[in-house]
Amino acid sequence: MEFTILQLVRENALASPTRLSQALDITLPGVKMWLDRLEGRKLLRRKIRDADRRSHKLELTREGLQLVTTALDQLLLADESVVQLLSPGERLMLIELLDKVSQAQRIEAAAAA
Repeated sequence: MEFTILQLVRENALASPTRLSQALDITLPGVKMWLDRLEGRKLLRRKIRDADRRSHKLELTREGLQLVTTALDQLLLADESVVQLLSPGERLMLIELLDKVSQAQRIEAAAAA
């Protein structure tokens, strides 16, 4: 969960506790618990937004950015080594299957909304 939160904050300039709650489909108190942990480890900080002082902007610290970058690099290397075991045809099949699962999840999410 920590990696996912750090990565979402890294990739989304508008990241906020509320948006993370929606994206991760967990309660706002649950998100705040994770944010407290990450903030306690000095990986992330919350800042009050200038435009709406009731809302917080999330930012990675230098340490948080370094950690998530290193973790992502390691994850991509691990994925690469696994994919190398597949033939070109198997890789295409995997892409098609993952795309099918992704589309089904989007349809399910849209129906639930």
